Amino acid sequence: MFAPVDETGKIDVESLHRLVKLYQGNGVSAIVVPVVASEVKKPSLFERAWIVTETISAAQKTPMIGGILGDNGDSAARLAESAMKTGCCAVMYRAPDKVVDNAPKVFEYFGMIASAGMESLIVQNFPFWAGDST
Repeated sequence: MFAPVDETGKIDVESLHRLVKLYQGNGVSAIVVPVVASEVKKPSLFERAWIVTETISAAQKTPMIGGILGDNGDSAARLAESAMKTGCCAVMYRAPDKVVDNAPKVFEYFGMIASAGMESLIVQNFPFWAGDST
């Protein structure tokens, strides 16, 4: 789920809550927030964690998956720990752009995240070296 923003670029909390209710009303089985897309680079690490917490508050019993994109393995691991502590049932990661073309760095990045101890880790977007050019 993309986090809605107002005209100043700040998260629109009322719209976020309405969007969660819309998704729930249409039968979603889980919500991923923030989406691990270009928008996830804009908020600070603190804001990313806050978006997850606020969405969990709105979603109540709908399972949440924390979308994580850290600048490095350490920051991503901290975001994962935060997501799991706030009630996410899983976390979804995408390797940072600066490492996607370096297989050993990708494995190092995900190794740091896995060491944070979450039970479920979803990897998004296979990099070009894995044979996916989309």
